Amino acid sequence: MKKILGLVTLLLLMTGCSMKLGTFTMISTKDIDFKKSYVKDDKKVIGKDESKIYVIFPSKMHPDLDLAVSDVLERTGSDYLTDATIMYKYWYIPYIYGKFWYEVEGYSWREEGKESCSK
Repeated sequence: MKKILGLVTLLLLMTGCSMKLGTFTMISTKDIDFKKSYVKDDKKVIGKDESKIYVIFPSKMHPDLDLAVSDVLERTGSDYLTDATIMYKYWYIPYIYGKFWYEVEGYSWREEGKESCSK
């Protein structure tokens, strides 16, 4: 009985959640010239910006959505994302450790002739 009570208490102390903030047809943090030709990559890519919590002190006040979008665009050498989904996620073990972050997922598009970076 003590093991079960201890396990239930541990599970109640550990919290986590994710919330879908929206789905976007197109998203970017760059200026796009649609007179140019763009190529779509085959796989979806993911970008993040996160903040960690040590005991009760965050490493930064909050994650930034712009930085999450910029992260994926810079890593893949892309100019914009289509069919993008934005999620806000977090998990936290009180008084020990946790993190919260924005996660952006979508299909990347880059200018034709421009090399793709590692994903």
